[in-house]
Amino acid sequence: MSTKKIIIISSVTAVILCILAALYTGLSVYYADRFSYGTWNNGIYCTGKSVPEAAELLEAQYRENSGGCMAVTMEDGSVRQLDFEAIGLQYDFLQPLEALKAQQDPWLWFQYLFARDNRIAPVISMDEEAYERTYKK
Repeated sequence: MSTKKIIIISSVTAVILCILAALYTGLSVYYADRFSYGTWNNGIYCTGKSVPEAAELLEAQYRENSGGCMAVTMEDGSVRQLDFEAIGLQYDFLQPLEALKAQQDPWLWFQYLFARDNRIAPVISMDEEAYERTYKK
């Protein structure tokens, strides 16, 4: 093989490798503050979303699925419907999503090519005084 052909093949190979390296680096930088490729949380596709964006989607799903109330077995064995608004119930997905995002290395985004669904439980809080007033009569 002539020297000219070797130089051309080497140059083309070098250019292709540089382009691939640039693409890989670009994706790694892109995923630095977003969920990596293939990230599903509670059935919601969160790839490319920031933690607050994903939290907003999960909270909307949670509100929609709960209908604003839930059945709870009380201390006396009776079952009551708890109204979220009446007791000031709030759920926050930010903390668990931040923990999940911290586990993802943006430079290893290729590991997430085979998607799996993460089960995320929210941090739940309520106004205990409102609960006492409403349900402890």
